[in-house]
Amino acid sequence: MKYLLYFSFFMIWACQTPKTNIPSSALPALDSAFVASHTHYFQLTPEGFTGEGAQTLEQAVRAAQILVLGETHGSPTLSRFVEKLAPMLRTNGFRHFACEIGPHSAQYLEQLTTVPENIPANLAAFYEQYQFEAIADVPMPFFELQEDAAFLQALRREGFSIWGLDQEYFSSVFFLLDWLQRQLKPEDVPTALHQAAVATIRKWMIQEDQDDEGFPVFERILQEPAVKAYFSALEAHSPEAQALLHDLKISWDIYDRYRGGASHGDRVQYIRNNFQQQYDRRGTPKVFVKIGRLHASKVESGGELDLGELTHTLASEAGLESINIAVWNRYYRTEEGVVIDWLEKRNRYYCQNLPLILQARKDAFALIDLRPIREAVANGQVAPPESERLQALLDGFDYELLLPTDYAGTPLVKP
Repeated sequence: MKYLLYFSFFMIWACQTPKTNIPSSALPALDSAFVASHTHYFQLTPEGFTGEGAQTLEQAVRAAQILVLGETHGSPTLSRFVEKLAPMLRTNGFRHFACEIGPHSAQYLEQLTTVPENIPANLAAFYEQYQFEAIADVPMPFFELQEDAAFLQALRREGFSIWGLDQEYFSSVFFLLDWLQRQLKPEDVPTALHQAAVATIRKWMIQEDQDDEGFPVFERILQEPAVKAYFSALEAHSPEAQALLHDLKISWDIYDRYRGGASHGDRVQYIRNNFQQQYDRRGTPKVFVKIGRLHASKVESGGELDLGELTHTLASEAGLESINIAVWNRYYRTEEGVVIDWLEKRNRYYCQNLPLILQARKDAFALIDLRPIREAVANGQVAPPESERLQALLDGFDYELLLPTDYAGTPLVKP
């Protein structure tokens, strides 16, 4: 999907437990065998979870005020996991679902999913109507698979609200403007103004997509007379439009400056602010967060303190816990049925977390409790990891969830 912004993360934060003075070379290694002693396995069933790891998972959910799932984007296996997790979340007091879409997109999604039984059909119709085929883009990321619809259906059946934390997605402008237009009287904002603005925006987006170098497309869109005239008319007749267009312009500015990470800090701050506002407005509720792993760490990410650090701080200040889980997948089954081992295909990347990745199984979820491992390193009971990436995982997360064999998933709308 176009323009999803990813940035490197993980930076060591100081453990406050005193370390021994034993040279690290004399300490037992932080190896696969040691990690295996803190790894718990479970599987999915129609009723939920089974296996020894199911109890460990429930303990983590029960302990959390905020549960942050640092996801691998586009994983249908993870979506199936969340579908079965929904009743457990509800039982343990969770009522809010925060995700990596814009706040206005979240409001739209809530309306689209009011009746849980209609969610798969409504989402399919939405994606079919607003698929931006000219640039091969979706109107809203992370919900375009049947498996995604199923997990969202499960959460909505359990009464979850939806919080949008991120910028409004690149191609969301079309359904958002249509949504605004439907709320207005034609005599207030003529349909012709709407159509001219949408056509202009579409033209520029296609042109930018075809440009090898790319350019700040939204800056040019906002200079167009048709867009100026339509936005002015909207703002004059609708307070809702004023709020949406204000946030849309923030999102567009972030997109225009994304090259080289120039807007990363602004994006992170926008995510944090949106979460903080929702959290404060509801009086510190229990929240389930599903967001990219790079945003979920409790330590510095891409040079910024990201959402995972905020949830950790908010919970800690209240004497509560933010439980942050990093999600990884080692195995992937292609459409031809061939199982790929990412440890072999992407060895340089995956091998940096080798003691953790080796716990993966093709037919079961592995939940690794990182807290005792982190404590053992801090106390000098095992040698610190040689990999900075592994140390950052230990410092930034409480658990690692390794998925069983993943796959492409089933689109709601056929390509």
